[in-house]
Amino acid sequence: MTSLPPFFRSVIDRKGKLFGKIHIFDALVIITILLFLVVIAKQLFRQKTWVTAEIKVSPEQWWYDNYPPPRWLAQSIQKGDREVDWSGATTAEVLETKSYDTGYDRVITYLKIRFLSSYDSKSHQYLYNGKPLAVGGTLTLNLSHTTVQGLLIDVEGLPDMREKVTKIVTLKLYDRYPWFADAIHVGDAFKVNGVPIAEVVAKDVRPAEKTTVKIDSQSGGTLSIANQDPLKMDITLKMKMQLIKEKDGGLIFRDDQRIIIGNDLFIALPNVNLQYATVIDVE
Repeated sequence: MTSLPPFFRSVIDRKGKLFGKIHIFDALVIITILLFLVVIAKQLFRQKTWVTAEIKVSPEQWWYDNYPPPRWLAQSIQKGDREVDWSGATTAEVLETKSYDTGYDRVITYLKIRFLSSYDSKSHQYLYNGKPLAVGGTLTLNLSHTTVQGLLIDVEGLPDMREKVTKIVTLKLYDRYPWFADAIHVGDAFKVNGVPIAEVVAKDVRPAEKTTVKIDSQSGGTLSIANQDPLKMDITLKMKMQLIKEKDGGLIFRDDQRIIIGNDLFIALPNVNLQYATVIDVE
């Protein structure tokens, strides 16, 4: 220890002990543990606040698997479900569930959840379990009856860029059987939590138009003849729809279907699933 400066020789003796009491290695271990406890205490005693956010339930690999989760998963999540910490205290609670029926075995589901969060003054973000509550971020929640993956789409305090508008959209369904047309009624509606977001306000059914091609026996050429199919119907529907208007003016239905002339929509009504309903007009 003679190589140490005089000050250190007075603190650390020849046996490597601080003030002759404790070995320097033991002191470093104790200091490390104390620093760790300070960090843990800072996290535990950081001021918490409840923040409400909305998440879209999604598959884990949401960026390439665009299929909505299965129906049974949506049905397993209820209002009041919660996530708890090691002590059993509630850290997240489901305030509202919202599901869009796709007409198949999958359901698009949204959850409004309140999170017990801490505020990070450096990043100006709320944190939940150490992860930022930011639009586009992902969360895994161990709720009362199920574990779900979620994609954050709205966070309290952040501007909501989604404007809701009401439009009359005219749809055309070609070459459908009469029983299909009979299953659609004015007043039928696609509802979410009891609120109509797509309602049939007018219906027109006519024999399906078809083109028959015949060969001219004299000239050898072909003739195209427009006539009607006695077995099929063309259905025109006017629907009052609640849509999301994007910043660029684009219109979106049910979060995943763009409203533009020529696009096909899929809408699950009470008695029939409108498949390949072509948009022909938007008012």
